[in-house]
Amino acid sequence: MDTMIEATSFLADYGDRIYVSGLDVNQNLVIDFALPAKKGQTYSDRAFSEESRNDLAKGIIYVGSDQWVLVSGTTSVSKNSGNRISGTFEGKAYLYDYTSGSPRLADSTQVKNGVFKDIYVKG
Repeated sequence: MDTMIEATSFLADYGDRIYVSGLDVNQNLVIDFALPAKKGQTYSDRAFSEESRNDLAKGIIYVGSDQWVLVSGTTSVSKNSGNRISGTFEGKAYLYDYTSGSPRLADSTQVKNGVFKDIYVKG
């Protein structure tokens, strides 16, 4: 079964990466990414993995109160100009289970067709 995650507003800042947070209509965090690009940089199908955290500082998707962490996949930034960014992402995500104290990987799923479009980036 497919689940669509939709953010209705975004916060984004430039730093050594582009930090993007997406909020739903109730202002709950649903998407939290750090993309490996600086202002003005674009790239295609850049692979990332849990072992290589320099590629993607974090990739977290929230479904209700469940936290899914992207551990491998690809991101692309197709537009990064005029303080606007667009791109895509996909990969393998694991559900983090916190019921026994320390987080452990529980279920997994494949994230497909992730899109962020024309997000305003401060900086």
